[in-house]
Amino acid sequence: MKFGIILKSLLFAIILLGCDNKNTNHLNLKQSLVQQPINSTETQSSKINGKIIIIKKSYCETFDCSDYFQDYQKQIQVYPIEDIFMRGISNYLEIENIDEENGRIIINKRTGKDYKKIEIKI
Repeated sequence: MKFGIILKSLLFAIILLGCDNKNTNHLNLKQSLVQQPINSTETQSSKINGKIIIIKKSYCETFDCSDYFQDYQKQIQVYPIEDIFMRGISNYLEIENIDEENGRIIINKRTGKDYKKIEIKI
Protein backbone atom coordinates (compact mmCIF):
# COMPACT_ATOMS: atom_id res chain seq x y z
CA MET A 1 0.00 0.00 0.00
CA LYS A 2 2.73 2.46 0.98
CA PHE A 3 4.73 1.48 -2.10
CA GLY A 4 1.76 2.37 -4.34
CA ILE A 5 1.41 5.79 -2.72
CA ILE A 6 5.14 6.44 -3.05
CA LEU A 7 5.09 5.33 -6.68
CA LYS A 8 2.10 7.57 -7.49
CA SER A 9 3.75 10.51 -5.74
CA LEU A 10 6.98 9.93 -7.65
CA LEU A 11 5.16 9.75 -11.00
CA PHE A 12 3.24 12.93 -10.17
CA ALA A 13 6.49 14.74 -9.30
CA ILE A 14 8.09 13.60 -12.58
CA ILE A 15 5.09 14.84 -14.57
CA LEU A 16 5.17 18.21 -12.80
CA LEU A 17 8.90 18.54 -13.38
CA GLY A 18 8.45 17.70 -17.07
CA CYS A 19 5.71 20.32 -17.48
CA ASP A 20 7.76 22.94 -15.66
CA ASN A 21 10.79 22.20 -17.85
CA LYS A 22 8.66 22.53 -21.00
CA ASN A 23 7.31 25.91 -19.83
CA THR A 24 10.84 27.10 -19.00
CA ASN A 25 12.09 26.06 -22.45
CA HIS A 26 9.14 27.88 -24.07
CA LEU A 27 9.89 31.06 -22.11
CA ASN A 28 13.60 30.89 -22.95
CA LEU A 29 12.79 30.41 -26.64
CA LYS A 30 10.32 33.31 -26.62
CA GLN A 31 12.83 35.54 -24.85
CA SER A 32 15.52 34.65 -27.40
CA LEU A 33 13.13 35.29 -30.29
CA VAL A 34 12.08 38.70 -28.97
CA GLN A 35 15.60 39.80 -28.03
CA GLN A 36 16.87 39.24 -31.57
CA PRO A 37 14.81 42.05 -33.19
CA ILE A 38 15.40 44.30 -30.17
CA ASN A 39 19.17 43.93 -30.53
CA SER A 40 19.36 43.67 -34.32
CA THR A 41 21.02 46.55 -36.17
CA GLU A 42 18.44 46.06 -38.93
CA THR A 43 15.59 47.19 -36.68
CA GLN A 44 17.27 50.22 -35.10
CA SER A 45 15.80 52.64 -37.67
CA SER A 46 12.33 51.51 -36.55
CA LYS A 47 12.80 52.93 -33.06
CA ILE A 48 11.08 55.99 -31.66
CA ASN A 49 12.04 57.13 -28.16
CA GLY A 50 14.10 53.96 -27.78
CA LYS A 51 11.20 51.62 -28.61
CA ILE A 52 10.76 49.46 -31.68
CA ILE A 53 7.45 50.28 -33.35
CA ILE A 54 5.35 47.34 -34.53
CA ILE A 55 2.00 47.78 -36.27
CA LYS A 56 -1.06 45.59 -35.81
CA LYS A 57 -1.54 44.45 -39.37
CA SER A 58 -1.88 41.10 -41.13
CA TYR A 59 -0.34 38.56 -38.72
CA CYS A 60 -0.88 40.73 -35.65
CA GLU A 61 -4.59 41.08 -36.45
CA THR A 62 -5.11 37.34 -35.86
CA PHE A 63 -2.25 36.75 -33.40
CA ASP A 64 -2.27 39.09 -30.41
CA CYS A 65 1.13 40.77 -30.80
CA SER A 66 0.34 43.23 -27.99
CA ASP A 67 -0.04 40.33 -25.59
CA TYR A 68 2.98 38.47 -27.01
CA PHE A 69 5.28 41.48 -26.51
CA GLN A 70 3.66 42.59 -23.23
CA ASP A 71 6.74 41.76 -21.14
CA TYR A 72 8.88 43.95 -23.41
CA GLN A 73 6.92 47.23 -23.22
CA LYS A 74 10.10 49.19 -22.45
CA GLN A 75 11.62 48.07 -25.76
CA ILE A 76 8.63 47.45 -28.06
CA GLN A 77 5.45 49.42 -28.76
CA VAL A 78 2.60 47.84 -30.74
CA TYR A 79 0.23 50.28 -32.46
CA PRO A 80 -2.89 49.83 -34.56
CA ILE A 81 -2.20 50.91 -38.14
CA GLU A 82 -4.48 53.96 -37.72
CA ASP A 83 -2.23 55.29 -34.94
CA ILE A 84 0.84 55.00 -37.16
CA PHE A 85 -0.69 57.32 -39.74
CA MET A 86 -2.15 59.73 -37.15
CA ARG A 87 1.26 60.03 -35.49
CA GLY A 88 3.07 60.42 -38.81
CA ILE A 89 5.31 57.42 -38.18
CA SER A 90 6.96 56.18 -41.37
CA ASN A 91 9.54 53.77 -39.91
CA TYR A 92 8.06 50.67 -38.34
CA LEU A 93 7.99 46.88 -38.36
CA GLU A 94 5.20 44.57 -39.43
CA ILE A 95 5.32 41.00 -38.12
CA GLU A 96 4.73 38.54 -40.94
CA ASN A 97 5.14 35.39 -38.84
CA ILE A 98 6.38 34.21 -35.46
CA ASP A 99 7.45 30.58 -35.63
CA GLU A 100 8.56 29.55 -32.14
CA GLU A 101 8.77 25.89 -33.13
CA ASN A 102 11.51 26.62 -35.67
CA GLY A 103 12.93 29.61 -33.79
CA ARG A 104 12.35 32.39 -36.29
CA ILE A 105 10.50 35.66 -36.81
CA ILE A 106 9.80 37.10 -40.24
CA ILE A 107 9.47 40.89 -40.21
CA ASN A 108 8.67 43.44 -42.87
CA LYS A 109 10.61 46.60 -42.14
CA ARG A 110 9.25 49.84 -43.52
CA THR A 111 11.52 52.85 -43.76
CA GLY A 112 9.73 55.68 -45.52
CA LYS A 113 8.59 54.21 -48.83
CA ASP A 114 10.97 51.25 -48.74
CA TYR A 115 10.10 47.75 -47.54
CA LYS A 116 12.59 45.09 -46.58
CA LYS A 117 11.85 41.55 -45.45
CA ILE A 118 13.98 40.44 -42.50
CA GLU A 119 14.14 36.85 -41.26
CA ILE A 120 15.58 36.47 -37.79
CA LYS A 121 16.58 33.00 -36.60
CA ILE A 122 17.90 31.83 -33.29
